[in-house]
Amino acid sequence: MSLPQMSLPRTLLLACLILVPAPGLALSTASAAPELATIGATWSKLMTPEELAALIEREPGLRILHIDGNFERGHVPGAVDAPLEALRGPETNPGALPDPAEVVAAVQAWGITADTPLVIVHQGSDPGNFGRAARAYWSFQAMGVERIAILNGGLQGWIAAGLPITTAVSAVTPSQFVPRPLEAARVSTEELKNLLGHDDLARPVDARPLDFFAGRARVPIAARPGTVAGAVNLPFETWFEDNRMVGPERARTIAEAAGLTDGPPVVSFCNTGILAATNWFALSELAGVEGTRLYTSSVVEWSQADGPMDHVPGRLTYYWRMFASWFAGLFT
Repeated sequence: MSLPQMSLPRTLLLACLILVPAPGLALSTASAAPELATIGATWSKLMTPEELAALIEREPGLRILHIDGNFERGHVPGAVDAPLEALRGPETNPGALPDPAEVVAAVQAWGITADTPLVIVHQGSDPGNFGRAARAYWSFQAMGVERIAILNGGLQGWIAAGLPITTAVSAVTPSQFVPRPLEAARVSTEELKNLLGHDDLARPVDARPLDFFAGRARVPIAARPGTVAGAVNLPFETWFEDNRMVGPERARTIAEAAGLTDGPPVVSFCNTGILAATNWFALSELAGVEGTRLYTSSVVEWSQADGPMDHVPGRLTYYWRMFASWFAGLFT
């Protein structure tokens, strides 16, 4: 039997209506979510220098934050000098949170609101420097800023791409934005102590190099070497290739290989919350590992608060290592 004359066109029309989404809508699948690091069609959480250069041309409300390095010596055109220290604690415990009123004052002075498109630029001198941008990113996300990105490779990557820098200072109109408090987003020392009593509630992940995790090294302001009890080690360098943070697909592969995509929520920590912010960003924002949290105060506060620790060397071993390190320093 032959089809009626109008049946085929109607069938094709129906198929088109099903397959072609209405303007402003997009087809999606659950499996695609972890592989995308974008907000909207043109916003990437991890930007290349070329992407940022194009965004500067088409996004008049863009705010670029220069969070470390010598701003006066040169920066991305249009950037604002926004030292990360304004979002961190004192020298004795840098991972602690500053006074909330000081945070509000800094954010308003930088002209930031909840809907300000924000790109964070670190110096880009080495992979460890990325953590400063990630710590800023975490802070602004916790405050309620909706569109945030990090310039992959930082200022050095921008320069290497042949893009211009400037010493000009851009005028900023202060905002009236009152951000959400950072305290609500972070894991506190007391909360982590409580979580460690339940194996299914938290999985501490140490972002530091192996020597710190194993108790063979410590920063001077930590009360003792070692790591948070029950922690596993995933050094922050794992996420970098040629001084650049890997993309979402590679980040997901690394997270799966480390066994971090299933099981209790990850709590990322280091010494003072910088290297830990790198792991947090890679897991939460790139790999799509839900529930990943940041313990900003990290081992410095944890050791000062007498939190339970693994890999703490005996007194004799500890003092021998201190002596050996001092003696070796005499010849370097």
